[in-house]
Amino acid sequence: MRDLLRELLVKLGEDPGREGLIETPERMENAYKFLTSGYKADIEKILTSSIFDEKYDEMVVVKDVDFYSLCEHHMLPFFGKCHVAYIPKGKMAWASCFSVSRARKYDWSLTGSTPLSRQGRPVDDLSILA
Repeated sequence: MRDLLRELLVKLGEDPGREGLIETPERMENAYKFLTSGYKADIEKILTSSIFDEKYDEMVVVKDVDFYSLCEHHMLPFFGKCHVAYIPKGKMAWASCFSVSRARKYDWSLTGSTPLSRQGRPVDDLSILA
């Protein structure tokens, strides 16, 4: 990836060998890997460790979970806050683990802002919570 990023700098009219840009391809590679780490997220594995039995059947809401994503059209970052809600049906997840794992799966990847708002999945889709 670093070779491609060096080439990008050249195509932009920059000299990737100049002092301020020497390590830029490596920094960009690390940033893109971090910002697209959602592709490797395993929600089921994360949630399995945070599930506990609880006789509670009212909606649980976790508000203001920070998210960061990359626009799939421009590969530029955008960010904001999301809210996660679910009805436990006898099993609950620690709210912080649940909300963060759900958000990370969908935000740390290339996406559009409109589809991102619809990428949450009903909890029933995860058999460990059914």
